[in-house]
Amino acid sequence: MRVGFHITGPGGGRWSVDFREGQRGVLSHDLDCQYRYTFESRWLPDIIAGKLLWEDFLLSVRMKTWRDPDVYNDHLLGVLKFANAEAYQAVEEFETLTHRDDPIRITSDGVDYTIERWCPHAGADLSLTGEALPDGRLRCVAHCYEFDLCSGECVNASCRPLKVWAEGAPDRPRGDVSIS
Repeated sequence: MRVGFHITGPGGGRWSVDFREGQRGVLSHDLDCQYRYTFESRWLPDIIAGKLLWEDFLLSVRMKTWRDPDVYNDHLLGVLKFANAEAYQAVEEFETLTHRDDPIRITSDGVDYTIERWCPHAGADLSLTGEALPDGRLRCVAHCYEFDLCSGECVNASCRPLKVWAEGAPDRPRGDVSIS
């Protein structure tokens, strides 16, 4: 994706950082950005020096943010939050860790589904954080990722699909957990 930065005040300007494979770099304009951050230039030196962490700055509400489409991107937040290749790699490994051998059963609108126990986004235990929604959907309340229980596809963010087993499949869940 490409992320736009509108820096106001002395030394400010408009730039975009392109994170796409083969196109990485900084551009002196902000066309076609999926995310945009607008803030005063006085904050930039401390952010660049690491004295003010991105996460703290984002939570300080000292900036304006915009995104289109309105889809949360955890990887972008990881880049901004950690700004460190080793830390980012650790987050990437954790978030893509799979525990597909531990399925659970859930019920949505009276239909039973067998799914993997661990959320594909960040590994939350869906037997604790899973919320059955109408129309055959599941929400992981840890980060509000939602999944279609028939296909496993994430319907509101970018994430690998939730593993879903057909009812009657041989890999039956160990320890029936019902979420309704």
